[in-house]
Amino acid sequence: MLSELTPENRVPILLDVILKYRLNNNESRQVIGNIEEIALRDQKSATEVINDVENAMDDDKKGKNELRQQLKRLRYPALSKVEEEYKRQVDNLNLPKGSKSI
Repeated sequence: MLSELTPENRVPILLDVILKYRLNNNESRQVIGNIEEIALRDQKSATEVINDVENAMDDDKKGKNELRQQLKRLRYPALSKVEEEYKRQVDNLNLPKGSKSI
């Protein structure tokens, strides 16, 4: 996991992500994988990806869940748009509070 990273990516990911957001082993693996994939796709360094994600995060919600959501949005933009549209459509149905969609 962390040992597989290049030395220039290892320190920023360790300090700026894993320790800062107190990620457990599984969360760390997921976050590191997403950062690496985004960096490769966008031809950026891990530090640039981390900065982009943190700039996009709400200041009120800066926690590990928000970090993981922002990484997911960057990694899978089309899927994220579909999920947001689905949620918006379900909210527009004005269903009673206890009801769930299947």
